[in-house]
Amino acid sequence: MEITTKVFGKITIDDEKIIHFPNGIIGFPELTDFALIHDEEKGTDTIHWLQSLQEPAFAMPVMDPLIVCPDYNPEVDDELLNCIGEIVPEELLVMVTVTVPKDIRTAVKELRRSEDALENLVNVERVTTLSGSRVIERYADQTPFDNVDEAAEFPEVSTPQFEKIDYKVKKKGGILKVTQELLSDTAENIIGYLKRWIAKKAKATRNFMIIAKVREITKDAEVPVESLDDLKKIFNILLDPAIALGACVVTNQDGYNWLDTLKDKDGKYIMQPDPTKPMSMLLFGKYPVKKVGNKTM
Repeated sequence: MEITTKVFGKITIDDEKIIHFPNGIIGFPELTDFALIHDEEKGTDTIHWLQSLQEPAFAMPVMDPLIVCPDYNPEVDDELLNCIGEIVPEELLVMVTVTVPKDIRTAVKELRRSEDALENLVNVERVTTLSGSRVIERYADQTPFDNVDEAAEFPEVSTPQFEKIDYKVKKKGGILKVTQELLSDTAENIIGYLKRWIAKKAKATRNFMIIAKVREITKDAEVPVESLDDLKKIFNILLDPAIALGACVVTNQDGYNWLDTLKDKDGKYIMQPDPTKPMSMLLFGKYPVKKVGNKTM
């Protein structure tokens, strides 16, 4: 039979490869027919997918537990095995579902929020659906109310301008090929490696998307900076005082080096360490400077 799956696209399953669960699987009693598949082209057979043949979007990652736990020996009640009939050890296959424990997700989030993570500088809007919209007020000059005489009509005031912003949540992911040497290591080391790898990839993805959006919304509004006075003009005049108050500078390694060598008329460097964070730098003693790699920006 031929089905279109979420993970592998359109595939053909031989009838003899179909696995039948008379009572379905736990939590999904209506799903009774499955196939065990993996990606041969990418050379990874550690993780398999228990693919439903009745619901193409349903597929659970499963693996041989002996890979990470050689002494795995579960105790199963006899009544649960009755529907299988006579058990032939040579034909027995034990698989376990693969999940990411909550503590790993928490640790990944903590690792991702390192000093060069740009997501710490932007507002994050939590959503509950995969697509939708938000309404925001466009930036506009603020004018005060006029005086109103007793019993007089209120004068017209500027009407707020609103803009609808559409959003769509997209999934990001990739395949990590793990060496046999790593799989032979302890479970603790494997989990530690996976946490670091996922954290780096997640941070790089968010940094790339944030910088791409910044370039999009600032297109044709770039300001050339060639001197110390050009920098001061940005903070003193070009930026709204309310925005400048909480502003910071984001630059790559080359830009950081240029800023770090700028001196005032007295020969003092204009970037100085933040007294509250010795490893961080301040521009003009006010504005934090965030450095990212040249490959990122």
